[in-house]
Amino acid sequence: MKMPSVLTGFGLALFLLFPCSLFAAGKGLAAGQKLYDSRCARCHGLNAKGNLDSAKSLGLDPLKLDLTREVVLKKSRKDLEKLVMGGHGRMPKQEALSLDQVRSILKYLQTLQKAYVMK
Repeated sequence: MKMPSVLTGFGLALFLLFPCSLFAAGKGLAAGQKLYDSRCARCHGLNAKGNLDSAKSLGLDPLKLDLTREVVLKKSRKDLEKLVMGGHGRMPKQEALSLDQVRSILKYLQTLQKAYVMK
């Protein structure tokens, strides 16, 4: 039986690779969520709106911990990477994280931010 020409050669390769890339993207998002939950949620909350108890114990305005605020949404990816890697204010440096891990956290954070952004 002859395979249709669309699914031969390059077309077949794309067909076979595309689902894998979707799986890899999902896996990256899951890895970002796991890292966010373990490294960020204590202060920024599971929903990125900030943790009131952490704000009180750190002596911070709770809004400072809200990662869904417009001031955070306007920051570039590079700026956010620098903030996470280098720390900011009371937030410690995350030197143990690779750049890829930081990027996976930021990708997951975008999903949380989109949940609160009015369209």
